[in-house]
Amino acid sequence: MASITIRQFDDALKQKLRVQAALHGWSMEEEARVILRQALVATPPSNERGLAQRIHQRFAALGGVELPYCRARVHSFGMFSAMMILDTNVLSELLRPKPNVQVMSWFLLQEEQQLFTTSITQAEMLLGVALS
Repeated sequence: MASITIRQFDDALKQKLRVQAALHGWSMEEEARVILRQALVATPPSNERGLAQRIHQRFAALGGVELPYCRARVHSFGMFSAMMILDTNVLSELLRPKPNVQVMSWFLLQEEQQLFTTSITQAEMLLGVALS
């Protein structure tokens, strides 16, 4: 476990920390840990964007697109269902003028009802089309 030393700590602030720790029934060190944990872990900095916000910003210039809703149709094997998620690299390879023979062979052996993509893959494909 790491430790820190805080120099030039205001006496009045130290007294408030001591009182607050006593109210909670633990040491000043524990009170400081709780305060730091709440300040740094629980709440991300306001300038830090989450994954969804970063994805939205990256594709916002392309505008919106309405994607058709598709209810999943999967094969059941007892209590399990088979479903294949195609990533961007697979779809991109299939769209090349001369796709890789192994990728194309693998793709042609798959059952269409089992093949799906994610919204992230769809957004990446739309960006690729827009940039080309």
